[in-house]
Amino acid sequence: MIDPKKLRIALGMTLQQVGDDLGVCHSTVSGWETKRRTPAISQALKWAKVLGVPDQKLSAFMAFWGEQ
Repeated sequence: MIDPKKLRIALGMTLQQVGDDLGVCHSTVSGWETKRRTPAISQALKWAKVLGVPDQKLSAFMAFWGEQ
């Protein structure tokens, strides 16, 4: 599993930067990172691309929201 928050922080990106790249507000990204909300598949895939997740690791990125 890839934790998007840990990856974002490791890359030195802010919630605002990610939100701007995805066309959503920073609070939406925060909700996704804390699992209060689940992004649509299209948004999660776009987010993975913004964070530089390689195609072969997409299932590990998506697994984050399958873990409860």
